[in-house]
Amino acid sequence: MFSVACFLTVHEHSRGATIALHIEERDAGEWLFSLPSPADTVIEPPSVLPEGPAWLPTVDALAYLSRLHMHSTLADVPVESLLETVDSVPSAQTTIRAMHRQLTEAQAENRRLEQANEQLRAENADLTKRNREYEKSIGEANPLAVFSGRFASAREELDWQLRAQSLLQFTVEERERRPLTRWAYGDAFFDSLAECEHGDMSRWSLIRTMLLVLTGKETLNGLRQHQLRTGRGGDNPGRKDEHGNTIYRCNVHGQYRLHFTRDGADRVTFLSVNTHDDLLL
Repeated sequence: MFSVACFLTVHEHSRGATIALHIEERDAGEWLFSLPSPADTVIEPPSVLPEGPAWLPTVDALAYLSRLHMHSTLADVPVESLLETVDSVPSAQTTIRAMHRQLTEAQAENRRLEQANEQLRAENADLTKRNREYEKSIGEANPLAVFSGRFASAREELDWQLRAQSLLQFTVEERERRPLTRWAYGDAFFDSLAECEHGDMSRWSLIRTMLLVLTGKETLNGLRQHQLRTGRGGDNPGRKDEHGNTIYRCNVHGQYRLHFTRDGADRVTFLSVNTHDDLLL
């Protein structure tokens, strides 16, 4: 038994391309054709005339091997090269059948991906809902929650909750190093707070965020604090209040955002709390 590499001329992307094959002679006059290895040594074919050039060019005879392992379709073939392969009605029919099969497979794959994406969107919406419910349940378990509704006004209650929560949220050393700055509320703040609490916003998540702002920690990555702009574009000018103070927005939890300003005396004014897509009240 012996083996030898030979060359064939085929219609492979372009007419007249030369490719190398591996041939083995088996017993009983049988021959085995197989693909060579890219590392194989190409044997020069004999010349037609004595001392003449080889009758087939060997340059790039193994180049087709890498293309065999690529996932490609007729759409990847240049249209002019594709047209060159269609020289009869039967070959045109073969090409059309191949294109139709690939189109059918692509449409089936698109439908499968759309169904998978729809399922992922539904699962994501369910996880988001559960996360908001969890945030709210954690807030309702806050030891200070039992004192809600025992104050003369919503302002008085929130002021007390901020001071009391700071005792739970920060150590003595942290409170001495970063005491709460002075704060106030915008005219629309409590109306916006009531609107969000009709939804699934956690009061205590909001208070924890407000305390980070009052201690100058609003630049923490989780809060994603940034300047509020006059429009949704990143190049729109920043918004300011009637006193010329920059208006900022930071995360509370889920879809909720806190808007506030900080003046030259480091006093914070909480303007509103909104959902992410709502404009400032």
